[in-house]
Amino acid sequence: MSSRKSCWITIGKYPEWNIRKARHEYDLLYEQVHDYGRDPVREEKEQTAKEASRETAESFTKTYLELGRLKNKAFIEEEERYFRQDIWPVIGDLLLDEVTPDDIDQFQLNIIKRAKSRKRATRGGKVAAKHAIACTRRLFNLAKKKGKCEHNPVNDIEPLGETGKRNRVLSFEEIWRFWNGPEKAGIPPVTANALKFALVTMQRSNEVRNMRYSSYKASENVWQMETHETKNKTMHRVPMNRYALEIMEHVKPYTGVCPYVYGENNVTGEVYVQYSYDFEKRRAAQVWEFILDQIVTCKSPEEIPSLEELRERVMHSGLL
Repeated sequence: MSSRKSCWITIGKYPEWNIRKARHEYDLLYEQVHDYGRDPVREEKEQTAKEASRETAESFTKTYLELGRLKNKAFIEEEERYFRQDIWPVIGDLLLDEVTPDDIDQFQLNIIKRAKSRKRATRGGKVAAKHAIACTRRLFNLAKKKGKCEHNPVNDIEPLGETGKRNRVLSFEEIWRFWNGPEKAGIPPVTANALKFALVTMQRSNEVRNMRYSSYKASENVWQMETHETKNKTMHRVPMNRYALEIMEHVKPYTGVCPYVYGENNVTGEVYVQYSYDFEKRRAAQVWEFILDQIVTCKSPEEIPSLEELRERVMHSGLL
């Protein structure tokens, strides 16, 4: 014979609950316990715990962002901007498991509608919409992994965003004018040199801004980037040509006392070593140095060689 355990459960308070209503509720609970073997007290506690663990999209986003910063995730500040500006206003107050595909669709529509009134919006706001959707997808993937929701609503929408495409390239004359113009235009020396450094190394502006003096390996003449400093999360080594080295010397009087070549930053991380494609990269840096010599040292734009002339000079330079 199995033993039964007695326990108390509160069903209501007098006078809101009269005797008849209380007796009816008691009969229902008794039936659940004795006829179906259920435990109303345990079920109530489990439901209370479940409700307490439910989070809103905004509160869980803060967990997501904190985790991203602990992992030194690139562009985490940009992600937070998307959440604050476009995502939270629509779904921030909703519980994670209450967010629907219609809610997701609404904020990407809002982004594209807003872009119509902004002349500088990239591709009609579709690039911003793409990034906002990507942030939200990662948010809900993490929420599913942690058991905060059962489904990712982003997977059930038709994305309206698209990747930005850069088809614009600088002409030789524009390279010459860019090289010989920043200081004349009143651009601060460090900023002007950072722009030139991005040109001569052909690296992303974010990577140039994060460059540390300690990243330059003088014995190898290589700028070595850490995994969290690159877009594809892999170690990247950039051979330095003469122009890159000269630019670093130009900015040293301004920034030599701080860790960062082009100004103060908060990026930290462990250094790894990667030697893949060093030979090819170094050769490319030398060829680009040669090409820049042919362009930026001209006394006027009229003296800049044509593309065919440049190709001919490179072929006879012995660099290839």
